[in-house]
Amino acid sequence: MVSGVSKIGYRGEDKGYTLSEEGFDEGLKDILASLKYHRPVLVDMFVRSLDHAVLLTGYNRKAHQLFFLDPNGISPYFQSFTYLQFEQNWHSVVANVRGEIFTSPKD
Repeated sequence: MVSGVSKIGYRGEDKGYTLSEEGFDEGLKDILASLKYHRPVLVDMFVRSLDHAVLLTGYNRKAHQLFFLDPNGISPYFQSFTYLQFEQNWHSVVANVRGEIFTSPKD
């Protein structure tokens, strides 16, 4: 996915966090910081027995919500989930980590 992101004019940084509560807290902090600067984050999810990637696009700190674009979703593809729902589903099937790709524009 990092190479795919670079093909459309972005830089991608792949970083993994542990499946622990501390790993979630550290990852969420980094995700919110990236989204604050309007830099979407690709995350690897495990939802209903499926490995799946979604694009996080925004957040509401007060409501503890993340907004995401789901390429397999029903139109409109933009959806949201709470931080707790995200914590329960954010992990990779192929590796024992919480996987994501941070994006930023190429200089």
